[in-house]
Amino acid sequence: MSETIYGVWAVRSGNSIFGHAEAWCKDHGKVIEFESRAEAEKYTAERNKETTFNCHYYVRPKQHERDSVKYPIERTPDDKVPAVGRPAHLPENYLLNAELKDGKVYYTADSPEAQRQCMAYSLDGGRSFKKYLGNPVIDSHKKWDSHDTRDPKIFKYADHHYVLVLNERDGNTIYTSSDLKTWQPMSHITGFWECPELFHLDNNQGNGTADSLWVMWGASGTYMLGHFDGKTFTPTSPKQINLNGTAYAAQCFNCLEGNDVVKIAWGRISFPGMPFNGCMLLPQKQQLRNTPTGPKLYSQPIEGIDNLFTQIFNGENMSMHEANQHLRQFADDDALRIRATLHLTYATDVSLQYRGQPVFAYDMNSNRLQGDFYVNPQQPDAMDIELDIFIDRTVIEAFVDEGAFSYSLQLNASPTEKRGYEFRGNNLEIKKMQIYRLAEGN
Repeated sequence: MSETIYGVWAVRSGNSIFGHAEAWCKDHGKVIEFESRAEAEKYTAERNKETTFNCHYYVRPKQHERDSVKYPIERTPDDKVPAVGRPAHLPENYLLNAELKDGKVYYTADSPEAQRQCMAYSLDGGRSFKKYLGNPVIDSHKKWDSHDTRDPKIFKYADHHYVLVLNERDGNTIYTSSDLKTWQPMSHITGFWECPELFHLDNNQGNGTADSLWVMWGASGTYMLGHFDGKTFTPTSPKQINLNGTAYAAQCFNCLEGNDVVKIAWGRISFPGMPFNGCMLLPQKQQLRNTPTGPKLYSQPIEGIDNLFTQIFNGENMSMHEANQHLRQFADDDALRIRATLHLTYATDVSLQYRGQPVFAYDMNSNRLQGDFYVNPQQPDAMDIELDIFIDRTVIEAFVDEGAFSYSLQLNASPTEKRGYEFRGNNLEIKKMQIYRLAEGN
């Protein structure tokens, strides 16, 4: 027996959305060891063929550890993608998306060959999971002649059967099941990509159950409103948009008290020098509201966020010059919440800037808000615009006209710019302005 023991060192790049990480490859928490470099190199080559762009594996000599496992070992009858050899803190089988339902978790197992939908189950309340031996529960890559079949979303429909929405190549497929193990495709709707969502919303401004609608969307935040009979989604409106700026791939919590639906989006924002990439944006309650052109989805911060802030300024009926005078005292504060109602006296552009960077910019002449088309859906000729802006050192999130339009962006203010917060516009009036700071302890 060779005196040298070899292991496989896994490195995940800081460009990954999960951030930089390094560790010995493990199997069920035990470090994997090889008695020869040849065996370790063979294993490493297999892992590098299957890994993602941001991960790489290397052979390294190491000291023998008592709590280790020798390789090669038998592969598990799981999902055609071996789980062995993945560092414990890396996403096993690269879990693109997971959905927990009735003690079971559903995830996409990704390999160079295909993406397949698999299930694991917990017998201890979610503290640990075992993979279902019958995996994959859905393997549709050959039917679609595509590698892109991923991101299961599961819910129970009317206490009758389970529904799974899956993105497959050019849109979202609706599957049904009675036992969460055997799934049958029922319908497909095109025009969506990644991270599907399908949820029900009551229209509190409506006149009855006929005003309740279902929402179907994809990762980009485009959505359709329509009806759902448990098997087929039938659109009743053209596509609309619910995400803007850096926000992407919002996931919904739709099993909350009061039938509320809350989304949390991924902010595609870089953090130089940090061991992670991107962030979670504010949780936002989803609402249906009537407009002259039909119902529309609104997004607003959940009510609990108000408890995190303390008001430090409150003013009304100010000229732009007066408002800017008040804003000067906060020039060095890059963590504020600013709520304001602006009145435009010209159909031109207005903005709120922080150290030269527009955190809000609207051009009424071309109806462009942060570069995207926007008209107040309730009153297209309105000269007032309401803002609720969160500035948090590296991230900006804003909600316009009670959530009719929302966006996020990265804060890239110049450190050499002496000017702090400043409104700009042609004879702009500020009807109301409230400023908040995070309460002590938050």
